[in-house]
Amino acid sequence: MENYIYIRSNEYWDTYNAYKLGGTRSIITEECDHIMMEIKRGYYVKIVIVNTPLHIIMERLRKHFNKNGLNIYGTISSPFYDKDIENLLLPFLKKKEIAYKMLSIEDMNSIMECATKHHNKYDRCESVEKLSHFKS
Repeated sequence: MENYIYIRSNEYWDTYNAYKLGGTRSIITEECDHIMMEIKRGYYVKIVIVNTPLHIIMERLRKHFNKNGLNIYGTISSPFYDKDIENLLLPFLKKKEIAYKMLSIEDMNSIMECATKHHNKYDRCESVEKLSHFKS
């Protein structure tokens, strides 16, 4: 099963030099949720696909980044981390020998476009559905 790890930016978090680190089984649904929660829309900095169970990989990432003092609030339950995580995510996955695929900017833009058009329906749009790694 494919799972998605994402790093997201929003201008409101820039005051804290922070990104949001999250994980999801459905990146389209996740983006639809962000549309509803964000007053000013943010964007994805990075999205990687992993086959590791989501709860396991997210726990490892949070522990690793917390141990290194990167969590903005200093607590494992907060999803906000110093922007340094952008450059530390892939080396961490490589070190732990976790196979991943990083999405291109074009793929991330397709996700945001699809979610914008269909956020009330949680439908998948044709352009995103054509990308094999977005199929259910």
